[in-house]
This record gives sequence, C-alpha cells and structure tokens, in this order.
Amino acid sequence: MKADLFSYNEAMTHMVEQTAQRNDMGWCDEALERLKTGQVAKIRPRGSSMSGKVEDNELVTVAPITKPLKVGDIVLVKVKGTIYLHLIKDLNNGRYLIGNNRGGTNGWVKADSIYGIAIRIQPASTPTPIFKKTATAGASETESSETENE
Repeated sequence: MKADLFSYNEAMTHMVEQTAQRNDMGWCDEALERLKTGQVAKIRPRGSSMSGKVEDNELVTVAPITKPLKVGDIVLVKVKGTIYLHLIKDLNNGRYLIGNNRGGTNGWVKADSIYGIAIRIQPASTPTPIFKKTATAGASETESSETENE
C-alpha cells in the first residue's frame, strides 16, 4: 500500500508540474531569445523533477551549446511541445534521451531541440548583492551597485 501511495503522489506531482509548464510556457521565453542570439541567460525553473541536481526556484545560468553534449548534462530542451530543464540520459545516433532526476524520461530529441546547457546553479536562498564595498584613496566607502537582472 505504501508503494502505491508513493507512486500515486509522484504521478500527481508530475502531472501538476506538466500542467504548470504547459500553462506557463513564458517561464523561459526571454532565456530562449537570448540563447538564440548566442547570449547566456538565467532562469528559475519550478518543480521537483530535478531535485538533487536543481531544486525548485534555484537560479540556473544556461549557455548556448558550444561543445558536444554528454550523458548527465542539464539542458534547456523542448520535448513533445513542452520545454524542460532536464538531463540528457542517453545518446544514440545524434539523438538525445531526455528525462528528469527522479527516473522519468520525456523522450528522444535531435540536437536542434536543445536550446542551452546549464553552466551554473545558484541556490534559491543565496541573496543577490545590492551593494559592494570599494576602497578609494586610503578610505573605504559603500557605493550602490546595479546587479544583473535575474
């Protein structure tokens, strides 16, 4: 009974995440545009499907693909019309099997469905600095500093 309940809860979590992703495709639109023009982008994916690698609402920096992809890479990818930040689980003749970190798979895609690769994961609880200390002519002062938009 306990295993059935776990399977049911996991299935419901997955279904909620899928619905949220389909209804909120805008969560990464700006990142997709930046990646298409060769720029690095930052996203905050939601959900628990990548728990252990990427936690809910962590700040993830993604970059355009510049080197061969390998199993274990975390990629921003479109599978069957839905965009995910998921893992490459297998490679086969120029195709990539995409899945989450909980044992699930989404399906096989070609390289043109992969938009970017995660290059940095920043915990959601890490504050973004607003001020920086600078030293000037023997004195120390605090000056305001604009930080990169998330």
